[in-house]
Amino acid sequence: MIVKANSENTLPYFSIDEINGIIDIKGRSISLEADEFFQPIIDYLENYLTYTENDITFNVNLEYFNTKTSRILLIIFRLLKEKTSINDCKLTVNWYYDADNEEIDLQPGEDYSDIVGTPFNYIPN
Repeated sequence: MIVKANSENTLPYFSIDEINGIIDIKGRSISLEADEFFQPIIDYLENYLTYTENDITFNVNLEYFNTKTSRILLIIFRLLKEKTSINDCKLTVNWYYDADNEEIDLQPGEDYSDIVGTPFNYIPN
């Protein structure tokens, strides 16, 4: 499944590689319609994660996201944590951040990691 960023650059690129268990999100997510954009992705993920036995790698490379997207990311992180625990799969989260803006870009990843209880890998861009 691949969902490409929109032409206004307000929604991110999102892909799910079911064969290799790799999920990518990158770009910007500042649309007020984030719920409508992400709901089919969440539904697809929920179905995929129910049946997969793959280890999962979630690569998060967002240069900016709004409050709506933040809430949706938390839903996705919790879904990944729950489903990989049930299926006894390994979950790896790679949080990419701007090395020149480390204080601001790194903090949300650290917060999500603490909330969900999953260690993240922090990778400078």
